[in-house]
Amino acid sequence: MFLSGEDPESYRRAYEVAGANVHLLLLSMFLMTPMYLHRVTVQTLGFPRYAAIAGIMQLVTRVGTIAAGPAFVGEYAYYIRDGMAWLVSLPIVAVPCYRYLERKIRESVRTGDSGPDRS
Repeated sequence: MFLSGEDPESYRRAYEVAGANVHLLLLSMFLMTPMYLHRVTVQTLGFPRYAAIAGIMQLVTRVGTIAAGPAFVGEYAYYIRDGMAWLVSLPIVAVPCYRYLERKIRESVRTGDSGPDRS
């Protein structure tokens, strides 16, 4: 729809851009997966503010990467925006997640609670 059938170079360039974007997005999934797992865990533990802060930071990072990134890494700034957002938000949810999980474990050890009865 946006490419000219008279210009085969535009198809080649579109294929290059799509390939680079897919490759970098797939690599970024190694950041996204733990970020989402920690985010859901910290929300489940009753601390949704960390997920909200992480979401805001993701937005800021995406905008910042698109706005300033091309000056440093060229067009790849457009491809790494999601990976950068997930990288920035991962510690925002992971650190409190482990802190609150550790606190829950210490409380259960202190009270002698061994968790749900699975018999």
